[in-house]
Amino acid sequence: MRATRHLHGAIASVILIVGVASTCAADVSASAPTATALVPVAMPSPIEFLKKHDIAVQAILTASDTLSAAQRASVKEQINAIFDFDELSRLSLGEHWVTRTEGERTKFVEVYGGIIEEQNFDTFAKHYRDGNIVYESEEVAGDKAVVAATLPLKRENVPISYLMHRSDSAWKVYDLVIDGTSTAATNRKANSRRIAKHSYEWLVERLEKQLVKVQGK
Repeated sequence: MRATRHLHGAIASVILIVGVASTCAADVSASAPTATALVPVAMPSPIEFLKKHDIAVQAILTASDTLSAAQRASVKEQINAIFDFDELSRLSLGEHWVTRTEGERTKFVEVYGGIIEEQNFDTFAKHYRDGNIVYESEEVAGDKAVVAATLPLKRENVPISYLMHRSDSAWKVYDLVIDGTSTAATNRKANSRRIAKHSYEWLVERLEKQLVKVQGK
């Protein structure tokens, strides 16, 4: 359980996986010249989407023991590409999101999402390199999906559920449920307590300082 709490704490403090394809098909008529029309290609299923992303990240991580600055940036970009940062931010504020102005929402996404982008690399890079995340099943209902996975640790197997939805013609992760606990709900409770005790402005200022800190690592 200690390992589970450590993993959940790392991910909850930051809050894991990208692709859109298109193709051409020829429509030939016996009485007309050949015409080419663009047709959409079916999106990969959520579980296929995550697996393909893992392969892309692992290819970079296993290329060498030491990553160059360009490789590190590429890995970070790949990891973060699977997240819907707008939705992550909205869920983390809960009812307080509704009362924020458009400018305040934009600012919060920028700061909160920036923290996640910086810290995701340290949280997940090792698991991608080892290739030990096991995707087990998926449930799709319209534009929402849940992918069940397991992360084998030394002392236990930690169940992880990826909560996903369709966004901009691609699947995006908007929450992770780790060992039965939602990271979005955990962050929402923490932020609500801070706003109630201090203020929304205090929370944003605190997050801005945290962003500067992680960017300087």
